[in-house]
Amino acid sequence: MYTFRKFTLKDGREIECCILKNDNHSNDYFVVAGCRNRKVGYCNFEIVGDTCKIKRIAVTDGDFLGKGVGSIMFNAMEYFCARNGAKYISGVFTPRGYDNAWELTSKFYKNHHMKSMDYEYDYCDRDEIFKTIDNVDENYNIPVHTDDILFNKVKKYCYITNDIFSSTHRNNKTNSSSTIEL
Repeated sequence: MYTFRKFTLKDGREIECCILKNDNHSNDYFVVAGCRNRKVGYCNFEIVGDTCKIKRIAVTDGDFLGKGVGSIMFNAMEYFCARNGAKYISGVFTPRGYDNAWELTSKFYKNHHMKSMDYEYDYCDRDEIFKTIDNVDENYNIPVHTDDILFNKVKKYCYITNDIFSSTHRNNKTNSSSTIEL
C-alpha cells in the first residue's frame, strides 16, 4: 500500500523507511523505520518556521542499537527539513530507554553535530541541543505519505502502547518487540 526506501545497516540487515504526516497542512511528521514488518525506530519532528524541532528519536528494538537506524532516520529527517525550508535542527538531550542510553545518545548527537546550547558537546540531561543544516545527502530522500489514521496510530503506538521511555515499559519483563503494521 505504501512505498518505502530501503537502507542497508552496518550488520547487513535491511530496513525500510518512510515519512508519515497526518494531513497536508500539518507540520508534524514521523520518520518510521521497520524491518520485516517490525517497527525498529521512529523520529517524530515538526517544522516551525526555519527550524526542525525533534520531539523524539528512538531505536525501539534493542537488536538494532548501534547499527545505523538512528542515523538513517536523522539524515532522512534532515534532508526532508532542508527541502522544506528549515535551516536549523533543535531538540532536547534526553537519554532514556536503555542501560547505556547516556553513552549511546551522546555519541549519536555528537556524530550528527548537535551541540549543547551551553557546553558544545558536553551534554546535560534535558539540555537544549541544536545544529545548522548543511550538506544534506540526497540518498536520504524517502517517500512521504499523508494518512491521518495511520499517523495517529503510529503516534499512539510510539508514545503510549510501546513507549520505551516509560517506567511501566521498563518494569514489564514480558515486553518484546511489538509490531505495528504499516
